[in-house]
Amino acid sequence: NVEALILLADTYRDLGRKAEALKTLRRAGALEPSDVDMVLHCADLESGLGETADAIKDYEKAYALNPGLPGLREKLEGLYLDNQRYENAARLYEEALADSPQDPGLEIDLGIAYEGSHHPGKAQACFQRVFDSIACPPEAYLKLAFFQLEHKEVKEAGGTLASAQAHFPQSARIRYYEAIQHRYEKNYDAALACLAQVRALATGPEAGALDPDYYVESALTLNLAGQKDRLEAVLREGLSRYPNDPVLMNELAYFWADQGHHLPEALALSRRAAALDPDNGPILDTWGWVYFQMGQAKDALPYLQRAAFMTNNDPVVLQHVGDAYLKLGLRREAIATWTRALEKDPRNGDLANRIDAALAQAKNAHLRSAPNP
Repeated sequence: NVEALILLADTYRDLGRKAEALKTLRRAGALEPSDVDMVLHCADLESGLGETADAIKDYEKAYALNPGLPGLREKLEGLYLDNQRYENAARLYEEALADSPQDPGLEIDLGIAYEGSHHPGKAQACFQRVFDSIACPPEAYLKLAFFQLEHKEVKEAGGTLASAQAHFPQSARIRYYEAIQHRYEKNYDAALACLAQVRALATGPEAGALDPDYYVESALTLNLAGQKDRLEAVLREGLSRYPNDPVLMNELAYFWADQGHHLPEALALSRRAAALDPDNGPILDTWGWVYFQMGQAKDALPYLQRAAFMTNNDPVVLQHVGDAYLKLGLRREAIATWTRALEKDPRNGDLANRIDAALAQAKNAHLRSAPNP
């Protein structure tokens, strides 16, 4: 019975049992395969469960059943771009532009899709049409610059942003992206100068540029520039403006933990951040790292292990897991964990030194315990 299965799936979803909700909804969908709403509900659940390939298939199925459904084409376009399926994205953006030929945002997206699918001539033609237009908004430049930075086209992003800045000299958002571009170049002084200009320009309609991302970017750049003495004040200012932002909470808690300062406050802050965003691996890593810095490696380990799983074994998190193992006397597990981290980050000298030191300690312990000849 389709109605009963849908009701059961909704109940599972309300209880947070998404996998069972999806399984039940698929049973209902098999009975009525042309029900667009049901297909979309399956796609939404698949997205939430990280089953991206299945989600795309169901969104494609829904689009084939009802291509005029509001927002569906845009959803599918975004998924194609995010998952580097540029040929599919280009086809949809061509359809969209045929319906709205004066939309510069669509033209930029089409150019990005062409660029990703190795059609540079078509891509450049799209970008040129947008940038030659009187109505070209600053967002068009930023969208292209973001794509270029994501693909390590740092010099090209600099050119895009320079052109944007020439057309919109009072845009705080453009200055913000210029700061990111300079950080990618490792020109941290120039990045900090741009971030200071963002502050000066962030008034009136541009005030939104001082968002949580601005403070996180400022803290990251200060850290890379070796100006850690300014970092805490920036994060505190960000939290004073956005007191419920879990990312800012996490950044300040991790900074305190790394410095070995304000550890009780760092623990409380990381707990608050985790309550707001419980599925965030870096936040769980911070929580565990605070415990470790407090000398509570046994309490730290479960959080660090969970964070490693949630971050797909991020090398920094694995380093923390290895440190906790060693503190608990589990040298073999520590060496194995650091070795996995080094495989992901082979240039990390700290990891290599940890492994060498632990191996040397193990060898010395073996020699001390060996019987006399």
